[in-house]
Amino acid sequence: MTIAFTLRCQPPRHTAQQKGVRVVGKTPIFFTTPKMKALSEEWQWLMRPHAPRAPIEGPVSLSIAFVYPYPSNTRKGDRYGWTWKETSPDVDNVAKHFIDTMGKAGFFRDDGAVVDLWLRKLYGPHEHVGIYVRIHPAPSEGAAVTVFADELTRRD
Repeated sequence: MTIAFTLRCQPPRHTAQQKGVRVVGKTPIFFTTPKMKALSEEWQWLMRPHAPRAPIEGPVSLSIAFVYPYPSNTRKGDRYGWTWKETSPDVDNVAKHFIDTMGKAGFFRDDGAVVDLWLRKLYGPHEHVGIYVRIHPAPSEGAAVTVFADELTRRD
């Protein structure tokens, strides 16, 4: 069972790494900022129609593409097609918050089940701005895992 969907929203410009902190006595206390909490709630609301009736059991393969609008200083003639977004936020930090939210929305029981992860961060045409997701059970142990392990241990 493969689930594929697109969230038509602006990908985040901030990440879960940007936590709030306050000091009580001499002890720092970290907390999720209201902005990050609101973003997580928005994502959950947008994801709910796509969530499975029951969480996917076992290992999960997940692909996520964060497609950002071209910056306003990009010439109009250059705003077509797809271009890698090499600026902040870091794709791994954005993905961590998004994957945590997918778990809360019921796609899987624990984000530790994500064993195969593909991430992309791009600029794209205005009509394609959003977050593209594809999730499915990971291939069973055996052929797929063996091929990957062979690639890791191969000596060129």
